[in-house]
Amino acid sequence: MVQKSDTITQKRVHDLIMTPEKQRNTAGYVMSPPRKSKKSQNTNNTHQQICNHVPEGFAWSDNSCAYDSVMTILFSLWTSDNLQHEAFSDITSNASMALQQTFANIIDDQEFEKHRDMFRHALETIDSQSHRFGEITAVGSLLHHLLATDHETTRIHNRCSNNHTEPVHSISSGHFQPGTEAHRSIQQWVDLPSSYACRRCRVCSDPYAQFVDYVDFPQMIAFKVRDKLTTLDPFVSVKQVTGTVLKYRLAGIVYFGDVHFVACIIRQDGQIWFHDGITTRRNLLYEGSIASGLIDLSSAHSKDVHTGIYCRI
Repeated sequence: MVQKSDTITQKRVHDLIMTPEKQRNTAGYVMSPPRKSKKSQNTNNTHQQICNHVPEGFAWSDNSCAYDSVMTILFSLWTSDNLQHEAFSDITSNASMALQQTFANIIDDQEFEKHRDMFRHALETIDSQSHRFGEITAVGSLLHHLLATDHETTRIHNRCSNNHTEPVHSISSGHFQPGTEAHRSIQQWVDLPSSYACRRCRVCSDPYAQFVDYVDFPQMIAFKVRDKLTTLDPFVSVKQVTGTVLKYRLAGIVYFGDVHFVACIIRQDGQIWFHDGITTRRNLLYEGSIASGLIDLSSAHSKDVHTGIYCRI
């Protein structure tokens, strides 16, 4: 929900939203509102940019903001992906299959909110405790269901200086939660070879270090960050235990603040579009290009970064 103090801001943003009527009057072009950017010495840079296609998202209703944000990002991937929808090929959970059918139905009849709500009801049958229809849900829980895999993606174990090992646990998902350590960036998080384990080896009593093995990463991965100090790298490389290096691009960001989720999608060409199911509703606002290096991805419209979603390239 949005607090009353945001009402004036929402009204100003509403005036900037590209509606179908405005599209007809402006030949299909949309202008971006001002967005906080990093300082630049190039005085020729302008905050006003024009794009000739506006992506679509979901209009908020019944505490749907977590769904609106994640589904807008994934729908952008679905519509820009190849006909085989490769990004979705190895996430085969019941929730993921229901989402893919939801997107196919939206393509057929353009009934965004109708099919979103049908998906919410379907997810309620899978996890009624966390996804009861009409109640606020967590983005992390939603991604936990959507990015679940039928195979092990990550293996975590303790190892001492004498190479004695102790299994800790494994992960069968593309969704990753932050640990106790702070990371400067997602790439540093992925590259960090080990961390202190607070345990000693049962064989030799040497201290353990905790190691992470990347076994079989899916096409889509997501990282929930501890705070806005963790940079979302535009591109991330992951080296698997086989030696294969997988490369991913940042496809979307979920932000959170004032008990409300919003999102930005990042297209293959680097365009950044902002979505808020309450203020922009079906339409998105163009923010700029990630290639410019001028856009501050740590926050958007007074909301702080929450989760970065990446897809393989």
